[in-house]
Amino acid sequence: MTMLVVLILASVAVVLSAVLFYVSVPSQRLRQRPLPGRSGWLWGLGCLIAGTVLFSRVLQPVAAILIVMTLLMVSCIGVTLLVAVGKQEGRSL
Repeated sequence: MTMLVVLILASVAVVLSAVLFYVSVPSQRLRQRPLPGRSGWLWGLGCLIAGTVLFSRVLQPVAAILIVMTLLMVSCIGVTLLVAVGKQEGRSL
């Protein structure tokens, strides 16, 4: 696979892990109830590991870990803000 495709897949995996982490928290506002048990946390961790592995295939390992941490932080903030804005305007995302 080309480097660009791997970077996009890795980014999608990390953003998906942030969404799964958000949906697993009891105080989330995206669904009626959080995901049952620890399934959301485990799937989120799996996506996070997959994203890290994909990033480390095209980047140095330390750079991959730092990029994953940064992308995860930005994604967690972005998901929270998008849900808050969507609920404030009366729409459901």
